[in-house]
Amino acid sequence: MRELTQPMVEGLPSGSHEETVRIAGRRVYERIKAIAEQDAAGLPRQPPSAPWARTAAEGLVTGGSCGVAVRALGATLDALDVPFRIIHLNVADYGASHIALEARMEDGRWMLMDPLMGFNFDDPTGRFLSLDELRQLPLERRTWLPSAYREGQLWSLYGPFERGSWAPLRTFLVWADSPTLWNWMEALHPKSRLIEPGAEVATASLFLVGLLVLSALRRVRIRRALYDAAQFKTQEERAA
Repeated sequence: MRELTQPMVEGLPSGSHEETVRIAGRRVYERIKAIAEQDAAGLPRQPPSAPWARTAAEGLVTGGSCGVAVRALGATLDALDVPFRIIHLNVADYGASHIALEARMEDGRWMLMDPLMGFNFDDPTGRFLSLDELRQLPLERRTWLPSAYREGQLWSLYGPFERGSWAPLRTFLVWADSPTLWNWMEALHPKSRLIEPGAEVATASLFLVGLLVLSALRRVRIRRALYDAAQFKTQEERAA
């Protein structure tokens, strides 16, 4: 995953934390947009990896929807050690209508970002806002928002939403970083991506413990089979 995010983080300014995050977000947006333009032109693009080998950063070479763009930006922020959380917007029974991301700044505030559209939610004064801050704005102060994010729209910031994240798990499976693990988890339960980081760690730990238990039971069965075979052979030798 680091090889894919390296071009996104190279040469970033070391002074302003906010500027670093903004430039990284812009690079991810431009990469996803360039891949979409290649698709529109009928040019070939890199096919996705098999599900068990896929990582969040793969969207930087395959492109995709809002979820792919958010995962790609999340992988980039993870490479920069910037905390983030994933925002599922306008959530209904069928899932979310759109996915965005909030990056945590050094002062503890959150910056809402939409990497698919390359849009940062800065108010008219240039101050970045979080989803909570945007939802608290009175109606007359929301006029600067693009219409797609307003009340009643498909990508509305003001409908039901859910926050999720992935914790940077490091397991004995060196190649299985947490986004890969969550590809598996999402295949088992579509809403696994919505649970909070602490629960993710606990759930992933139980998942890995389950694998270890199954492996241990398999070894026990093999040893039992070998023992039974040895006993049967001994009985045959005695009978002879």
